[in-house]
Amino acid sequence: MYLLIYLRMKQKKTRAVINKTVSPDKHPPDFNHLHDQEVLSPLNAQIAVIDETGTILSVNKAWDDFVIMDESTPLSTALQGMNFFSICSKAEREGHRISGQIAEGIEALFNKEKHFVELEYGCQFTTGIRWFTFYAAGFEKDPSRVVITHQDISARKLAEKKIVHANRLYTFISQVNQTIVHTSDEQKLFEKICSIAIEFGKFSSAWIALADKEKSTLLLKASCGFSGSESFLPANFNYLPGTAIDKVLQGLEYFVDVDPKNDGHSPWLSKLF
Repeated sequence: MYLLIYLRMKQKKTRAVINKTVSPDKHPPDFNHLHDQEVLSPLNAQIAVIDETGTILSVNKAWDDFVIMDESTPLSTALQGMNFFSICSKAEREGHRISGQIAEGIEALFNKEKHFVELEYGCQFTTGIRWFTFYAAGFEKDPSRVVITHQDISARKLAEKKIVHANRLYTFISQVNQTIVHTSDEQKLFEKICSIAIEFGKFSSAWIALADKEKSTLLLKASCGFSGSESFLPANFNYLPGTAIDKVLQGLEYFVDVDPKNDGHSPWLSKLF
Protein backbone atom coordinates (compact mmCIF):
# COMPACT_ATOMS: atom_id res chain seq x y z
CA MET A 1 0.00 0.00 0.00
CA TYR A 2 1.11 3.54 -0.72
CA LEU A 3 0.32 6.68 1.26
CA LEU A 4 -0.89 9.62 -0.83
CA ILE A 5 -1.15 13.19 0.51
CA TYR A 6 -3.12 15.70 -1.55
CA LEU A 7 -2.79 19.47 -0.95
CA ARG A 8 -4.86 22.13 -2.72
CA MET A 9 -3.40 25.62 -2.95
CA LYS A 10 -5.54 28.66 -2.25
CA GLN A 11 -6.66 30.40 -5.42
CA LYS A 12 -7.08 34.17 -5.48
CA LYS A 13 -8.98 35.84 -8.28
CA THR A 14 -7.46 39.31 -8.60
CA ARG A 15 -9.29 41.61 -10.94
CA ALA A 16 -9.36 44.88 -9.03
CA VAL A 17 -6.25 46.69 -7.97
CA ILE A 18 -4.67 45.58 -4.73
CA ASN A 19 -3.02 48.38 -2.86
CA LYS A 20 -1.36 49.27 0.41
CA THR A 21 0.35 52.32 1.81
CA VAL A 22 3.98 51.99 2.81
CA SER A 23 6.07 54.23 5.00
CA PRO A 24 9.51 54.59 3.45
CA ASP A 25 12.46 55.27 5.70
CA LYS A 26 14.06 57.83 3.44
CA HIS A 27 14.11 61.51 2.62
CA PRO A 28 12.66 62.86 -0.63
CA PRO A 29 15.41 63.37 -3.21
CA ASP A 30 16.14 66.77 -4.70
CA PHE A 31 13.93 66.97 -7.78
CA ASN A 32 14.56 70.65 -8.54
CA HIS A 33 15.85 70.04 -12.08
CA LEU A 34 14.13 66.80 -13.10
CA HIS A 35 11.66 68.58 -15.35
CA ASP A 36 14.51 69.23 -17.75
CA GLN A 37 13.77 66.84 -20.62
CA GLU A 38 17.43 65.96 -21.11
CA VAL A 39 17.58 64.68 -17.53
CA LEU A 40 14.24 62.88 -17.60
CA SER A 41 14.65 60.89 -20.82
CA PRO A 42 17.49 58.46 -19.94
CA LEU A 43 15.96 57.32 -16.63
CA ASN A 44 14.35 53.86 -16.43
CA ALA A 45 11.68 54.86 -13.91
CA GLN A 46 8.55 56.57 -15.22
CA ILE A 47 8.79 60.25 -14.24
CA ALA A 48 6.39 63.16 -14.70
CA VAL A 49 6.03 66.71 -13.42
CA ILE A 50 2.60 68.25 -12.79
CA ASP A 51 1.46 71.66 -11.62
CA GLU A 52 -1.15 72.52 -8.98
CA THR A 53 -3.98 72.39 -11.55
CA GLY A 54 -3.03 68.79 -12.34
CA THR A 55 -1.62 69.53 -15.80
CA ILE A 56 1.18 67.15 -16.78
CA LEU A 57 4.01 69.52 -17.67
CA SER A 58 6.77 67.10 -18.58
CA VAL A 59 7.38 63.34 -18.79
CA ASN A 60 10.29 61.11 -19.72
CA LYS A 61 10.33 58.43 -22.39
CA ALA A 62 9.75 55.62 -19.85
CA TRP A 63 6.51 57.33 -18.75
CA ASP A 64 5.28 57.68 -22.33
CA ASP A 65 6.16 54.07 -23.11
CA PHE A 66 4.24 52.88 -20.07
CA VAL A 67 1.02 54.85 -20.51
CA ILE A 68 0.61 53.95 -24.21
CA MET A 69 0.75 50.20 -23.52
CA ASP A 70 -2.41 48.28 -24.37
CA GLU A 71 -3.11 47.63 -20.68
CA SER A 72 -5.62 49.10 -18.25
CA THR A 73 -3.59 50.86 -15.53
CA PRO A 74 -4.12 53.84 -13.20
CA LEU A 75 -1.81 55.86 -15.48
CA SER A 76 -3.44 54.92 -18.79
CA THR A 77 -3.77 57.99 -21.10
CA ALA A 78 -1.69 60.15 -18.69
CA LEU A 79 0.19 61.90 -21.49
CA GLN A 80 1.95 65.24 -21.35
CA GLY A 81 -0.50 68.16 -21.48
CA MET A 82 -3.40 66.20 -19.99
CA ASN A 83 -4.90 66.70 -16.52
CA PHE A 84 -3.62 64.13 -14.06
CA PHE A 85 -6.46 64.59 -11.56
CA SER A 86 -9.08 63.94 -14.26
CA ILE A 87 -7.21 60.80 -15.33
CA CYS A 88 -7.11 59.55 -11.72
CA SER A 89 -10.84 60.19 -11.32
CA LYS A 90 -11.64 58.26 -14.51
CA ALA A 91 -9.33 55.37 -13.54
CA GLU A 92 -10.96 55.12 -10.10
CA ARG A 93 -14.41 54.84 -11.70
CA GLU A 94 -13.04 52.02 -13.88
CA GLY A 95 -11.98 50.02 -10.83
CA HIS A 96 -8.44 51.24 -10.08
CA ARG A 97 -9.07 52.20 -6.46
CA ILE A 98 -5.45 53.22 -5.96
CA SER A 99 -6.04 56.19 -8.29
CA GLY A 100 -8.17 57.94 -5.69
CA GLN A 101 -5.40 57.58 -3.12
CA ILE A 102 -2.85 58.89 -5.60
CA ALA A 103 -4.91 62.01 -6.32
CA GLU A 104 -5.56 62.64 -2.62
CA GLY A 105 -1.86 62.27 -1.86
CA ILE A 106 -0.82 64.76 -4.53
CA GLU A 107 -3.43 67.27 -3.35
CA ALA A 108 -2.01 66.87 0.16
CA LEU A 109 1.43 67.78 -1.21
CA PHE A 110 0.14 70.97 -2.80
CA ASN A 111 -1.70 71.83 0.44
CA LYS A 112 1.56 71.34 2.41
CA GLU A 113 -0.07 68.55 4.44
CA LYS A 114 2.62 66.04 3.41
CA HIS A 115 6.25 66.20 2.35
CA PHE A 116 6.00 63.14 0.10
CA VAL A 117 3.61 60.35 -0.85
CA GLU A 118 4.52 56.74 -1.56
CA LEU A 119 2.12 53.95 -2.45
CA GLU A 120 2.64 50.35 -3.50
CA TYR A 121 0.04 48.65 -5.65
CA GLY A 122 -0.62 45.68 -7.89
CA CYS A 123 -2.25 45.89 -11.29
CA GLN A 124 -3.70 43.09 -13.41
CA PHE A 125 -2.03 42.81 -16.83
CA THR A 126 -2.83 40.31 -19.57
CA THR A 127 0.37 38.46 -18.56
CA GLY A 128 -0.49 38.44 -14.85
CA ILE A 129 -0.31 40.82 -11.93
CA ARG A 130 2.51 43.38 -11.85
CA TRP A 131 3.58 45.52 -8.90
CA PHE A 132 4.56 49.19 -8.81
CA THR A 133 5.62 51.93 -6.43
CA PHE A 134 4.24 55.43 -6.87
CA TYR A 135 6.29 58.21 -5.31
CA ALA A 136 5.56 61.94 -5.39
CA ALA A 137 7.29 64.91 -3.80
CA GLY A 138 7.11 68.69 -4.12
CA PHE A 139 9.83 70.93 -5.53
CA GLU A 140 11.75 72.63 -2.75
CA LYS A 141 11.99 75.99 -4.54
CA ASP A 142 8.75 75.79 -6.54
CA PRO A 143 5.73 74.68 -4.44
CA SER A 144 3.47 74.91 -7.49
CA ARG A 145 4.99 71.73 -8.96
CA VAL A 146 5.16 68.07 -7.96
CA VAL A 147 7.38 65.38 -9.43
CA ILE A 148 6.09 61.80 -9.74
CA THR A 149 8.22 58.67 -9.92
CA HIS A 150 6.53 55.40 -10.90
CA GLN A 151 8.51 52.13 -11.03
CA ASP A 152 7.91 48.44 -11.70
CA ILE A 153 8.90 46.33 -8.66
CA SER A 154 7.42 43.03 -9.88
CA ALA A 155 10.76 41.18 -9.74
CA ARG A 156 11.25 42.16 -6.10
CA LYS A 157 7.69 41.16 -5.18
CA LEU A 158 8.12 37.79 -6.91
CA ALA A 159 11.32 37.15 -4.97
CA GLU A 160 9.58 38.06 -1.71
CA LYS A 161 6.68 35.76 -2.57
CA LYS A 162 9.04 32.85 -3.23
CA ILE A 163 10.73 33.39 0.14
CA VAL A 164 7.38 33.47 1.96
CA HIS A 165 6.27 30.32 0.12
CA ALA A 166 9.52 28.48 0.95
CA ASN A 167 9.31 29.48 4.62
CA ARG A 168 5.70 28.35 4.80
CA LEU A 169 6.54 24.93 3.32
CA TYR A 170 9.51 24.58 5.68
CA THR A 171 7.26 25.29 8.67
CA PHE A 172 4.68 22.81 7.36
CA ILE A 173 7.27 20.03 6.95
CA SER A 174 8.82 20.80 10.35
CA GLN A 175 5.42 20.56 12.07
CA VAL A 176 4.66 17.29 10.26
CA ASN A 177 7.98 15.79 11.40
CA GLN A 178 7.30 16.76 15.01
CA THR A 179 3.82 15.27 14.80
CA ILE A 180 5.18 11.98 13.43
CA VAL A 181 7.55 11.72 16.39
CA HIS A 182 4.90 12.43 19.01
CA THR A 183 1.88 10.60 17.55
CA SER A 184 1.65 6.81 17.74
CA ASP A 185 -1.91 6.35 16.48
CA GLU A 186 -1.98 6.17 12.65
CA GLN A 187 -5.44 7.65 12.18
CA LYS A 188 -4.75 10.56 14.53
CA LEU A 189 -1.48 11.18 12.70
CA PHE A 190 -3.27 11.45 9.34
CA GLU A 191 -5.86 13.83 10.80
CA LYS A 192 -3.20 16.04 12.41
CA ILE A 193 -1.18 16.26 9.19
CA CYS A 194 -4.26 17.48 7.31
CA SER A 195 -4.87 20.13 9.99
CA ILE A 196 -1.21 21.21 9.87
CA ALA A 197 -1.46 21.61 6.09
CA ILE A 198 -4.26 24.16 6.60
CA GLU A 199 -2.84 25.98 9.63
CA PHE A 200 0.87 26.14 8.81
CA GLY A 201 1.06 25.32 5.10
CA LYS A 202 -1.80 27.71 4.30
CA PHE A 203 -3.34 25.23 1.85
CA SER A 204 -7.07 25.57 1.28
CA SER A 205 -7.70 21.84 1.74
CA ALA A 206 -5.88 18.55 2.23
CA TRP A 207 -6.65 14.86 2.24
CA ILE A 208 -4.68 11.68 2.82
CA ALA A 209 -5.42 8.32 1.23
CA LEU A 210 -3.85 4.89 1.04
CA ALA A 211 -3.22 3.74 -2.51
CA ASP A 212 -3.47 0.26 -3.98
CA LYS A 213 -1.51 0.42 -7.26
CA GLU A 214 -2.61 -3.00 -8.44
CA LYS A 215 -6.27 -2.04 -8.24
CA SER A 216 -5.74 1.67 -9.05
CA THR A 217 -7.80 2.62 -6.01
CA LEU A 218 -7.47 5.06 -3.12
CA LEU A 219 -8.88 4.62 0.36
CA LEU A 220 -9.55 8.00 1.99
CA LYS A 221 -8.16 8.17 5.54
CA ALA A 222 -8.42 11.84 6.56
CA SER A 223 -9.32 15.27 5.16
CA CYS A 224 -9.52 18.91 6.21
CA GLY A 225 -10.56 22.24 4.73
CA PHE A 226 -13.47 21.09 2.59
CA SER A 227 -16.65 23.17 2.70
CA GLY A 228 -20.14 21.80 3.05
CA SER A 229 -20.61 21.87 -0.71
CA GLU A 230 -17.55 19.64 -1.02
CA SER A 231 -18.78 16.97 1.37
CA PHE A 232 -19.00 14.47 -1.49
CA LEU A 233 -15.55 13.02 -0.72
CA PRO A 234 -15.97 9.25 -1.19
CA ALA A 235 -14.46 6.68 1.14
CA ASN A 236 -12.67 5.05 -1.78
CA PHE A 237 -12.39 5.66 -5.50
CA ASN A 238 -10.44 4.75 -8.61
CA TYR A 239 -7.81 7.05 -10.05
CA LEU A 240 -7.19 7.28 -13.76
CA PRO A 241 -3.94 6.51 -15.66
CA GLY A 242 -1.83 9.52 -16.55
CA THR A 243 -3.30 11.82 -13.90
CA ALA A 244 -1.29 13.56 -11.17
CA ILE A 245 -2.10 10.78 -8.70
CA ASP A 246 -0.91 8.09 -11.09
CA LYS A 247 2.30 9.96 -11.91
CA VAL A 248 3.22 10.25 -8.24
CA LEU A 249 2.49 6.59 -7.60
CA GLN A 250 4.62 5.66 -10.61
CA GLY A 251 7.72 7.15 -8.99
CA LEU A 252 7.63 10.95 -8.88
CA GLU A 253 8.28 12.41 -5.42
CA TYR A 254 5.60 15.02 -6.04
CA PHE A 255 3.64 16.51 -8.92
CA VAL A 256 2.26 20.05 -9.24
CA ASP A 257 -0.92 19.97 -11.30
CA VAL A 258 -1.20 23.36 -13.03
CA ASP A 259 -4.57 22.60 -14.65
CA PRO A 260 -6.38 20.24 -12.26
CA LYS A 261 -9.84 21.07 -13.62
CA ASN A 262 -9.04 19.69 -17.07
CA ASP A 263 -6.50 16.97 -16.38
CA GLY A 264 -8.80 13.96 -16.49
CA HIS A 265 -9.18 13.29 -12.78
CA SER A 266 -11.90 11.12 -11.33
CA PRO A 267 -15.26 12.90 -11.73
CA TRP A 268 -15.58 13.73 -8.02
CA LEU A 269 -12.05 15.18 -7.85
CA SER A 270 -12.66 17.47 -10.81
CA LYS A 271 -15.53 19.04 -8.87
CA LEU A 272 -13.05 20.57 -6.43
CA PHE A 273 -11.67 22.99 -9.00
